[in-house]
Amino acid sequence: VTFFSNVSRQALNKNEYDSYIIQSKYVAQPELTVNLGWQTIASGQSQDINIANDGRRYRPLIVLRTSNASVTAVLTRSKELECIPAGNPTPSVSWCYYNPFNYVCRSIISNSKYLLQFGNRRLSIRNIGYQDAGIYRCIMKINAQEIKRDINLTIHIECKIWSPFHAAMGVLFSPIATQNMITEPAWSTPFNTTTASIEDRFTWPCVAVGTAPVTYRWYRNGTEISRNDRRYTFTNNHGDIIFNKLESSDTGVYQCQATNQYGTIFSSGYLLVRSFSVVFTTPFKTAQYIQTGQNADFECLVDGGPKPTMTYRYNGTVIGLPTNKYTSLSNGNLRIHNVIVGDTGSYQCSGTNRFTSTPITGTAAVRVYERTRIVNGPVDGNYRIQESATLPCNVTSDFRLRNGIVVVWRRNNVIIQTDATYRISNQYPNYQLRIINGIRQTSGNFTCTITTGVPNLFTFTDSKTAIILFNEYSKFLKWHQQLRRSTCGIIFNCSSRYHLDVAITVFLDVFVNVDLFYTKSKLLHHLDVPVAPSQQSFNQINETMVNLTWVFPSNGDNGSPLREFLLEYKSDFYNQVRVFRRITDTAARYAIIHFSPWVIYQLRVVAVNGIGRGVPSNFITFSTKGVTAVPTGNVQNFYTRVRGTDLTTLDVFWNPLSRENENGPNIGYDLSYRISGTNSFLRSQKLGNVSTTYITQLLPNRLYDIQVQAYNNNGNSPTLTLIKACTCITAPTQAPANITAVVSSTGVRLSWNPIPSHHTGGNLLGYKIQFRTDGVNSKTFIGDVGLVHAYDLRGLNRNTKYWIRVRGYNAAGDGQLSTEIQFTTGSTDTIYTPTRLTPAAIQSTNVTIQWTIQESPAFFVLQYRQQYPSNLSWQNFSRINGSYRIGNYFNLKASTQYNLRVVADYFTLASRASASISITTGVEPTGRQTPFYQQAWFIVLVAASGLILLIIIIVALVMRSRKSNRHS
Repeated sequence: VTFFSNVSRQALNKNEYDSYIIQSKYVAQPELTVNLGWQTIASGQSQDINIANDGRRYRPLIVLRTSNASVTAVLTRSKELECIPAGNPTPSVSWCYYNPFNYVCRSIISNSKYLLQFGNRRLSIRNIGYQDAGIYRCIMKINAQEIKRDINLTIHIECKIWSPFHAAMGVLFSPIATQNMITEPAWSTPFNTTTASIEDRFTWPCVAVGTAPVTYRWYRNGTEISRNDRRYTFTNNHGDIIFNKLESSDTGVYQCQATNQYGTIFSSGYLLVRSFSVVFTTPFKTAQYIQTGQNADFECLVDGGPKPTMTYRYNGTVIGLPTNKYTSLSNGNLRIHNVIVGDTGSYQCSGTNRFTSTPITGTAAVRVYERTRIVNGPVDGNYRIQESATLPCNVTSDFRLRNGIVVVWRRNNVIIQTDATYRISNQYPNYQLRIINGIRQTSGNFTCTITTGVPNLFTFTDSKTAIILFNEYSKFLKWHQQLRRSTCGIIFNCSSRYHLDVAITVFLDVFVNVDLFYTKSKLLHHLDVPVAPSQQSFNQINETMVNLTWVFPSNGDNGSPLREFLLEYKSDFYNQVRVFRRITDTAARYAIIHFSPWVIYQLRVVAVNGIGRGVPSNFITFSTKGVTAVPTGNVQNFYTRVRGTDLTTLDVFWNPLSRENENGPNIGYDLSYRISGTNSFLRSQKLGNVSTTYITQLLPNRLYDIQVQAYNNNGNSPTLTLIKACTCITAPTQAPANITAVVSSTGVRLSWNPIPSHHTGGNLLGYKIQFRTDGVNSKTFIGDVGLVHAYDLRGLNRNTKYWIRVRGYNAAGDGQLSTEIQFTTGSTDTIYTPTRLTPAAIQSTNVTIQWTIQESPAFFVLQYRQQYPSNLSWQNFSRINGSYRIGNYFNLKASTQYNLRVVADYFTLASRASASISITTGVEPTGRQTPFYQQAWFIVLVAASGLILLIIIIVALVMRSRKSNRHS
């Protein structure tokens, strides 16, 4: 069959991304767009020219096809929506259910209701109900490119009234009824040109909707494909065709025909079967980063025709597939299930097919981080106007990434800044948003987004969204929602939310005094925040004092009485708007203001009523830049700390004066000190504009008076700050605060605020957790977790209540215990056993071993014993940190057989020992020089010399004794 006219590629002047419209000989499909191949006819011969992209070039995101913008579904049946993008790298596809009233798009994942197939390109909705009607949004992405397509799903509704109120309701409105719809077939998922690799099992979907039954037929190059042909498999529910094993001869034009009793439709597309060697579809990344607690991919995106045969290695060892831990994906990636920190290592992928002479290989160092996620995020809520709301955003992240955590709150996709309405906590792990005195305008979609990572390498992110509404009559609205949910079962036989709302409205009009509801709604509609004050001006009294006046109209309160005026300001050194003064006298239209010297101020006035904060006035500027004075005010947070174990040196810290209290240029601080109880200060030093210093050559274990006084060009401040400091180490004087416990399937994440530096009593060495169980036979356990502010506690009993307290410690001892909190563990066992124990290096006296474990314990214990005799007990060699996965043995005997094992220890709660391995240490290297004092000849010589010396001493003593006797 001839599809193309007798033209050459040069005459067409097309590249591989252009389309060319040709005339088809099929009546059902008069035109066909072909993107992937050309045929030329010359001298009666045919030639295929493959001009498809080989995957090594970037291609922008495009949409090949989607379901129609409006599709129809039949009640109780299934419906499939399609969204087919193209581009390189491979586009990602996601689906969500869009609500046009509050602009929220709820994510869709595979569950009993929805089924996502073919890389999320097909969405199947099972057991269609009335509630499934609405807008389904498909989101396609490649890097920063994004395309959205909305598909409106409609369902035929029949709503019949059968209650005793039928007569009364029927007077007001007629039943909403729809007959079973009679329709001819319509494409739900029309298809287009596509490519596939030789020898693939390829599925080409063909789904139509219409009055049942719908039958399907397939044609290749105008010839019908027999359903008995073993090269193909046909699905029962739809018209999908499955190529069991693609061959080069399968290239061609295919048509799907859908028929019911009311009509027939066709859809056509060109299939190109490709044969080529294996290539990377994107540049291979030699450093990759993944997170724990979920599935992650070792990225090795390859393609080939036929599909490449993949081999993977972890730390040089071939990974046997398939396993519960690893799955090879069709795109070449290796899916790692239930990622743990122990999955860190070197990964290698190799791909080959029969057209590849040398397999392509990529090796990457994969680093695993604890998952960055929001464990307790904001939830939907209704609040009364002027009520405050707290939206939580508790996060957890790998300790190596916490310094880089960035948390952003958004309202309706606009970033929220801290001001009079919003307060954002910025202390790990709690980044809550506090909404102060909310009004209707504050309502919206609030999203907490957490991002962390390493710049220019990788980022991890998580977000959660909630709908927060502020309404004067939120309780009435809640009652209305409950009525709407319950009325369908009492009065109406329908599931359509739209028709149910209509029915409830009519029901309220007939049987309820709706005048009250209407009056409240109307009143609420006219109440609003106050208007902006205007015509504000300054009347200067002296260089730093003014009389600020403004105008406010008599009806500017918009129906709600005024509560106060706010004077807000910002300055040339601090651009954040702050409240300067609150004026509760709502009749006042002026304020006497004293300004600080050497500052440029901008002021505005805001009116506040019962509804909320109004629109602010314009800023007005006043400058005291030409006036200077001595500093005012005291330094804050003034404290000292012994430097390490050196009791003769104190580190000194304070918060400097605010810019408003500097009152002039060249601010600095004068520090002096003396031994407590003495009259004169030993030393005074002008330090300049600093906030920390140190004092040396002090007497240990003595009490000192230390004072700081600010100064500038005009002189010293009239006030100073004095504290007492000890050149000694004391136990921490304050307990950790804000202890939280988050229970998960992998353990309990404990976190707390660190002890402030001026309460540590010296250099803080770490924290200890003290926990006890519930019950009569309660036991108390203590664990030293080091100098951290969060810890994953594992090894606890399942479904058990625990009480936890935390304290800090230093060289002087333990500090105060925190307030006790309680939690109940989950049903998952969090005691894990080390596995895959292998020797990494064996020498004559040293051995290095490595292992894996699902989650980190408190610490590991390395144990050993000689293999012979067999009755020897295990000996502890060393204890190492629970985050390690490698350990070393030293000073073993050469040429000796040992049994080695690793014990995971969860403090005193539990322990799990790995299976032991047997190793033989290496032979002592030849040519090794034994020290002379260990050689036999030296030992014999020393012994003989000692014996001779002893004999000489004895003989000398005997001769001396005889001589003495003769003289006597």
